[in-house]
Amino acid sequence: MRELPAAVADWVDLLSAYAAGERVSLQRVPVANEHLTPFGRVVARACRSIRYGDTRSYGELAQLAGRPGAARAVGSVMAKNR
Repeated sequence: MRELPAAVADWVDLLSAYAAGERVSLQRVPVANEHLTPFGRVVARACRSIRYGDTRSYGELAQLAGRPGAARAVGSVMAKNR
């Protein structure tokens, strides 16, 4: 069997650790956000700032994105999350 390229092996290790319930940082995982509006990108960035194990409501995420009161708009962005 061929050995995996180093970059692929790193991803396999990262995802295996995550699947095993270990606390791993997913910050280096690239996010496809070309389909998002500028506001959607801000919401996605705010969402990625939430630490492992923490939760935020859409209202709280709207505040993090600089748009208090835009909870429904945040919900719309999150509904399009791939």
